[in-house]
Amino acid sequence: MKLLSKFILRSIGLVLIGVVLCGCVKDVDLNQKEEISLSPDVQIDLLIYDIDQSQFKDPSTGNIKTHISDTVRLPQ
Repeated sequence: MKLLSKFILRSIGLVLIGVVLCGCVKDVDLNQKEEISLSPDVQIDLLIYDIDQSQFKDPSTGNIKTHISDTVRLPQ
């Protein structure tokens, strides 16, 4: 009997939560779907580099570099 009452209370609670969540939804007019436009905050292009092994050698010291880095500035 105790198990049945807990089940009933949980079921009623879930139904009430479902009703409240569905009641908070504003009506949506699907005829306006063509008017929606999304634009990105930032547009960037893909940068592709051709790197050969000569670029891993430091011209001033002749030592081999373990990595190459580059900085790209994006206008805001």
